[in-house]
Amino acid sequence: MSENDPVLVAVDGSERSAAALRYAATEARRVRADLRIVHVVPEFLSVAGPYPTPLVAPADLEAEGARILEAARTTAEQLVAADHVTAMLATGDRAAAILAMAARARIVVMGAGCASLLEHLVVGSTLNRVAGSSTVPVVAVPSDWAACRPGRPIVVAFKHCDAASPALIEAALERATAEQTTLKLVHVSDIPPAYAHIVGAAADLESWAQAVDRRIRTDSKDALARHAGVEVEVLVRYGQPAAVLQELSEDASLLVMVRPVHAFPAGLHLGSTGRALLRESRCPVEIVPTPALDSRDHTIDRHRVEGETVPSGLIRRVEDLITEGTA
Repeated sequence: MSENDPVLVAVDGSERSAAALRYAATEARRVRADLRIVHVVPEFLSVAGPYPTPLVAPADLEAEGARILEAARTTAEQLVAADHVTAMLATGDRAAAILAMAARARIVVMGAGCASLLEHLVVGSTLNRVAGSSTVPVVAVPSDWAACRPGRPIVVAFKHCDAASPALIEAALERATAEQTTLKLVHVSDIPPAYAHIVGAAADLESWAQAVDRRIRTDSKDALARHAGVEVEVLVRYGQPAAVLQELSEDASLLVMVRPVHAFPAGLHLGSTGRALLRESRCPVEIVPTPALDSRDHTIDRHRVEGETVPSGLIRRVEDLITEGTA
């Protein structure tokens, strides 16, 4: 990722993608970056059976995709200067196409929240795969998101103190400074409900909270000094992480989470907490790759993109689109 990389937003014509587009435009203005819009057209829609029969001709699918993309571009150009907006149409697997384009973006923005279980199985799967495999941060935006949430804090959640890196905290401080809001750094310890009363009676929770606070402030003292005007609160909570963070999201402008390292296939890198919050958070959720991913080469592998098998034809198509969009 470089400072010249654009903000990438995936759209599908739905209300949730309209919210994602508004968020992405706001983010592009904030960081002074270009806005790149992508819509991925399915390769075919067919009737199931031993001999699948296409329901819609490929040309009709592409025409509808182009209409969705043009509507998004028109909206975006009302929010961002037209010469800083590009729109690209891809075909094929949605998650694979978005991941391929993410390799040349600074952040990916997608809509979250589905009206039905079936819709969640389709849309949620794509969002989970992208957020679980992207080498750049991915933001999931609820369909009812509104830009004007003055004074609401930014919440950064971490499971281990090592995950609350100075770079992560500095980025959150920069955003809090720009938005003139506060920052909450939250460590949640997952204690099974049946054992909570034992832990509460045996542990010196206040001392533990103070130790976490000292560790975070010591590790990030330079960043905190540079943003001395930002009020920072370190919170330590016991409980089920998804439930604790979902409650905090009710009054937050942004929830930031570090993606854990798991030895699972793509789409499960998030863990249960991340997947639950992508679905249930009341504010945008930003999933940040683990620090170990920061040093990786972000160029597109022709056969795989962070664990996702990508058809070579799709990669060529995406690369051609990116080249056209930056020419």
